[in-house]
Amino acid sequence: IKDDLIDNVKKDLSSGFIAIGMGSATKGRIYPADDFARIVSWLLDQGERVVFLGHGRNDQEYYASLVKAEPRISYESVNYISKLNLSETLAILARASVFVGAESGLWSASYALDIPSVVIYGGGHWGRFMHQSNRINYIYNKKDCFMCGWRCKYGDIHKEVADCIKNIAPDRIISELRKVL
Repeated sequence: IKDDLIDNVKKDLSSGFIAIGMGSATKGRIYPADDFARIVSWLLDQGERVVFLGHGRNDQEYYASLVKAEPRISYESVNYISKLNLSETLAILARASVFVGAESGLWSASYALDIPSVVIYGGGHWGRFMHQSNRINYIYNKKDCFMCGWRCKYGDIHKEVADCIKNIAPDRIISELRKVL
């Protein structure tokens, strides 16, 4: 890990923490930032350490939206978005006690590392990437249009969040987190 991050990793991540990975190449597949800021705030209120992982402009913009909605996120969590390479990200992810985020590559990595997860799962490729494990808590809003191939009949997912994702209440995610924690 890069020299300037080693001290933070040793200090902040020596034991369990909540890893957050909300990334997606398509903005419409990412849970609304205002709602997720509420979830992160709840985690912080519970005394949980929160670490953001990810890479790229979409992840950076999403994190900025979280901070805009809940400023304390910037100083009460650790942000490694676009600061690590893949192997460094996986080394940090391996130390997490729980993963929370969108159905993504990071979530699949958390599954491979056998980390309990709460995953927000949309309907575009329903079931295609669902790992079978009792350590995974799927949160979804099942609709008749599932398996749409992300051609959402409710709107353009390149401009707005898919209906099957945006209509998941934050309290449902918090409820699943309570079970995992």
